[in-house]
Amino acid sequence: MSIIKDALPCILPALTEIINCSWLTSENPTSWKMAEVVTLLKDRDHEIADNNRPVSLLIAVSKICERVVLNQLTDYMSQWKRYTQHQNGNRKLHSTETLNVFITDQILQSMDRKEVAALVLIDLSKAFDSIDHSILLVQLQTIGVSKSVLAWFKSYLSGRSQNLLVNPKRTKLLLLGTSQMLKKLSGTDFHMTVLGEKRILLQTVKDLGMTLD
Repeated sequence: MSIIKDALPCILPALTEIINCSWLTSENPTSWKMAEVVTLLKDRDHEIADNNRPVSLLIAVSKICERVVLNQLTDYMSQWKRYTQHQNGNRKLHSTETLNVFITDQILQSMDRKEVAALVLIDLSKAFDSIDHSILLVQLQTIGVSKSVLAWFKSYLSGRSQNLLVNPKRTKLLLLGTSQMLKKLSGTDFHMTVLGEKRILLQTVKDLGMTLD
């Protein structure tokens, strides 16, 4: 992204043309929807899958287009008052702090009126992944976006793919099977090639740094 910022005076006309073309045709190029997945260590041992967070990386141009769409949609929502009264997330001049102030004020008012206040908190695991795209498109249609904009979002949400970035030097090969099957492979040149790196067969599961119960 820093390279694009440095080259912006030269590439701005072409970049603007590409983004405008996406808008006018209501299409997202396939290359914009291909993500490269890498893992970031959250805590402790990286060999344990739960300690790693998968992150999807998209090309820079697609992120710029997303920002343009976000700014225009946000301005539309604000201008035509499409936000619900108490929405604090993804809204300018609103945050968890304004939400906490509102909730605290409501609780204090209930206490003054000698009423019982109950607060229900819901924490959804992988909340964005659980969103139904068809329902999301219906909601966009409900708030009044045009047919071309709706078609753009439909193209944006469909046909996405992911590629896993593999480090061949840290990839290990282990076969699990019956003793008869493994004996047939004994002494053979059984191997796997990952990005040009030859991975030979491990002899025991302990070579993976783990044990099986």
